[in-house]
Amino acid sequence: MFVMAIVLAAARPGAAQAQTLDHPPALNANGTAALTKAAEAGRVALLGTVPLYSVAIYADRLDWAQLGSPDTAKALRILITFKPDLRRSFPVDWRRELVPDLEPSGRTTFLGLITPLQQGDHVVVEYTPQKGTTIRVNNGVAASVASHDVMLTFLDHWLGERPVSEDMKRRLLGP
Repeated sequence: MFVMAIVLAAARPGAAQAQTLDHPPALNANGTAALTKAAEAGRVALLGTVPLYSVAIYADRLDWAQLGSPDTAKALRILITFKPDLRRSFPVDWRRELVPDLEPSGRTTFLGLITPLQQGDHVVVEYTPQKGTTIRVNNGVAASVASHDVMLTFLDHWLGERPVSEDMKRRLLGP
């Protein structure tokens, strides 16, 4: 478990809606050269009838040494695809599975950032060697941390030994 010191900025979750339910083919991480989308997978519930969110990984390629290196820029983008149905309540608080194993105050803060998110909103966790890890909610900076370990914690959440979903991990890593 890693300590996450967060500096909150004036980002208001939900303030700027995303225009599409697709991940862009490239992202500019902290003003560096564009990172290309290396993998993408969605998470669904109720036998695939309810889309919850999708995750895209941005890096030059899906190489473990490269993803784990503090000298390599990388990003992870979470896109909310869940649309509430007012006719029925959803039985599980699926947003909790978006939060990796952070230090307790960091976990609580991140959960607070994602709870108000709606369909079309997105979260980007990006790491650049010169600037560290930044978390953006709908393009506004929500948190800035120096540690590369925070980025690794987010990647490990979907690609590690005990991922949120084995099926999603397989789809992110490819054949």
